[in-house]
Amino acid sequence: MKPKLFVGSDFKHALEQEIFEHCDEGLLYIGAEPPDVHKKYRPLTLNTSRNTFNPISDITPERARQLSTDLYTLNDEAPDTFTVRNGRRALAQLFVKNFRDIAAIERWLWAKAESGKGISPANAEALGVLNDILFSPVLKHVLCPKINPSKFKPGRVILAHIDPTDLDEFVALALAYFLIHDAME
Repeated sequence: MKPKLFVGSDFKHALEQEIFEHCDEGLLYIGAEPPDVHKKYRPLTLNTSRNTFNPISDITPERARQLSTDLYTLNDEAPDTFTVRNGRRALAQLFVKNFRDIAAIERWLWAKAESGKGISPANAEALGVLNDILFSPVLKHVLCPKINPSKFKPGRVILAHIDPTDLDEFVALALAYFLIHDAME
């Protein structure tokens, strides 16, 4: 059974009972103020200043495709052009290769671009998306773990403290997408 997803700030009190009903099967709560969950469920509380995780570790092609599609929705101005579609495909393919994290993908693409051989328009498009994501110090810290990233296991209760007043909307939404794809498999 898939974990239940709750996103928002009004859930803490209004839906607390419903949240507790899903603790046994697992849940992902994303909001400014996570609800209190009994210790017997061993909730993992994620805080952007302390915790890290690797969203491309053990990623399947299906999850990679969906994640790249979702990341492209972060940019409202992105037209649905041939180059954008190819960039989305290239990004999904890069996610399933054996890179350590998304910063390693970005470094590889930059090295390829600066080598004089250049990179394809699709890879250049994918590089642009990664640049936008890793430009944020918060996302770079959380998504590119140096040591011991958090592992999400099926059936786990995950409480993610993402406060849009602390983070800009782009960062909060990108982090939510990565969490959803990593924790909701």
